[in-house]
Amino acid sequence: MIKATSAIAGAKLVTIVISILRTKVMALLLGPSGMGIVNLVASSVDLTRVLFACGLDGATVRKVAEASAEDDPALLDQTYRIAARTALFIGAAACV
Repeated sequence: MIKATSAIAGAKLVTIVISILRTKVMALLLGPSGMGIVNLVASSVDLTRVLFACGLDGATVRKVAEASAEDDPALLDQTYRIAARTALFIGAAACV
């Protein structure tokens, strides 16, 4: 358990450090007004992602957990296929 937790924490730490470095380089290259535009675009993309996700991530986790608890491989496969098709459809709708 500790091994898995430390691996996840280490990966999160690396992600945070890379994010800080990326932001610093962009700030140096673009300046204050460029960073404002970058943050505006990033916020718009995040808002769009949240609107189109429709809670799919949480619902998928819940359905997969329910299918796993029943110990039925066919039900788990069906749940996975439905989740994958729904994610593709929502992704295509978000692209449009």
